[in-house]
Amino acid sequence: MARIGWTILGCCLLACLLAVLPACQVAPAGTREQVQETLARWPGRTPKTFFVTLHATGQRATASGFLDVPSPADPQTFRITALTELGYVLFDVSAAGGTVEVRRILPGLPQMIVTNLCRDVMLALAPPEHLERFASKGNESLAYFKTADGHHGHAHFEDTEGVRRLRSVEIEVGGFDKLTVEYGDYDADGRPLRMTLHRPLRGYTLLLRFTARYSTTS
Repeated sequence: MARIGWTILGCCLLACLLAVLPACQVAPAGTREQVQETLARWPGRTPKTFFVTLHATGQRATASGFLDVPSPADPQTFRITALTELGYVLFDVSAAGGTVEVRRILPGLPQMIVTNLCRDVMLALAPPEHLERFASKGNESLAYFKTADGHHGHAHFEDTEGVRRLRSVEIEVGGFDKLTVEYGDYDADGRPLRMTLHRPLRGYTLLLRFTARYSTTS
């Protein structure tokens, strides 16, 4: 009886799998080329000024600040400074070569959270690399990739008025630890002016809303 039960269960699972597979197909070559073209243009310049809302350790902080990316060819080298509404430094951090240096931090704000947060900003500013495979459904497509340090992830793209935009990225940092980055409010040049970073296992959510000023002249 147990064997019959497992056989019936297996048939049911197979039927469900066959029903789902046609809905999400391997992306055609045109879709792959469009995704790669979108990533190749990402972004020419990075917005400089921003407003930030940080939810961490059960607390909420709002601030404004500056993001300095010296070279658009290396978006993971930057300095980010956030000031509270009263003018106090929330955090002042530099990132280069995969390392993060916390220059200043608001007393009471855990340095580990700021360090991890800025490492995640490094991932959010850089487009997905090492694309492995694609899938598409309607005007949406997924690109599966691997980061330089070996983490797997997928990027969600969506066509809006004939333009393909990166909507979100999810990276499996380790175990149940995942980083999700949502992009939105694209400007006329294809740059996202809003980024929301979620890291549930680390206990924080960061919302960055950029203005139209840019950190480079090219």
